[in-house]
Amino acid sequence: MREAVHNPLQIRWAKFSTGERMPFLVTRVDGLPLEAVIDWIIAQRRTYKQARTLEADLENLQYLYLWADAENIDLSARVVSGRFFTDEELRSLLRFSGWRLWRALEEIAENRFLTGRCPLPSRPTRVDVLRRPPDYVGLSVKRNRLQTIHAFLEFNSGGYEKRMAVHAGHDTRAAYASQRLSCLKRIASEYKEIPVGTDVPRKGISEAHQLQLRAVIEPDHPDNPWEPAVRVRNRLIVLMLLDLGIRRGELLVIRTQDLTFTASRCAVAVHRRPDDPLDPRTTQPATKTFPRQLSAGGRLSGLLHEYITEIRRKLPGARRHPFLLVNSRAGGPLSVSSVNKLFSALRKRVTGLPAELTPHAMRHTWNDRFSEQAERKGLAPEREEKLRKHQMGWSPRSQMAGRYTRRYVEREGNKLSVEMQEGLGALLSVLTKEEE
Repeated sequence: MREAVHNPLQIRWAKFSTGERMPFLVTRVDGLPLEAVIDWIIAQRRTYKQARTLEADLENLQYLYLWADAENIDLSARVVSGRFFTDEELRSLLRFSGWRLWRALEEIAENRFLTGRCPLPSRPTRVDVLRRPPDYVGLSVKRNRLQTIHAFLEFNSGGYEKRMAVHAGHDTRAAYASQRLSCLKRIASEYKEIPVGTDVPRKGISEAHQLQLRAVIEPDHPDNPWEPAVRVRNRLIVLMLLDLGIRRGELLVIRTQDLTFTASRCAVAVHRRPDDPLDPRTTQPATKTFPRQLSAGGRLSGLLHEYITEIRRKLPGARRHPFLLVNSRAGGPLSVSSVNKLFSALRKRVTGLPAELTPHAMRHTWNDRFSEQAERKGLAPEREEKLRKHQMGWSPRSQMAGRYTRRYVEREGNKLSVEMQEGLGALLSVLTKEEE
């Protein structure tokens, strides 16, 4: 009998009385956190890393433990003994760290079967194989995984090396240090060979898709994929992401008092409130950018006012917290997963919308439109970059604005190149006809 492939690890969140949140990597079978990882994640937190950044670190680090499971390796024993990993094992780890999660789990199940630790894993059907994504992630993802694995092993083995100074002899300490350095150098050399930003940059959706999206999210549209009770709210979510260019996490922590209405406009204040004690969500939405104030246009302002007065205020649970967006049942603060699900419904149920339609794709789309508007207005590049940084909440030293500018220049350059090629082709056609 074949066994389904499940991830033996998961990330769980804890919320403390101070409002601080911490993610932990736990074993799914008993819910207990991995002890060695606890020390490392607490040390990371002391460097003032955001909780969501720690979560990303744990998502990367799980690949070390999943690989160890696949290879039947006891990581703690290896670190304590100073054996670390053989060259063959390191090659296996480097390959494993580039796999998507489903492929990594398949490897675990297959190796468990071969070593007699579990039944034969189930095989995907031909339809599943055709539908699923490629085996490997992008190079930048692999780089981040290896960099995190390196940081963890360096911290974990470094602590043990310091304790050895008390009870181990000189030769033992020297041998341990040599093996440790060799392992860390090998992993570091691999991830440093991958340049930062090697993946193809993500782009916003096309103008045709934007028009289709804006039409289908209207509550009375026949192709609207959402339940009637959430259509007004979900339309507001999509438009705030698309028209303000804010992140999903920024959207979900906006409070009603962050909105200032005037006769025809609404000012939207975006704040950073990490570990907010007023936020009852165990997994608090993340805000990575700087505080700023944005302006909503006339229609968006009207929709915000409509949602607050006609939808939100009628939900009793919404009176117990200050957050703008709420779930339709109890009125509690809306979760990140709820936003992801509404975009998933759009992709799956509306024919013609692109597969890359995600909350973050709205931010890329805003930047593409901003580049086009800046060109129409004749803004100088320095002025455009400064305005973009403010709207996006980036620091004055951030290089992110340059990425979007380069992408727009690349697109316009390709357009001109095609026009030039077609012009030459048309000229050649005319000359050929004249010769005939």
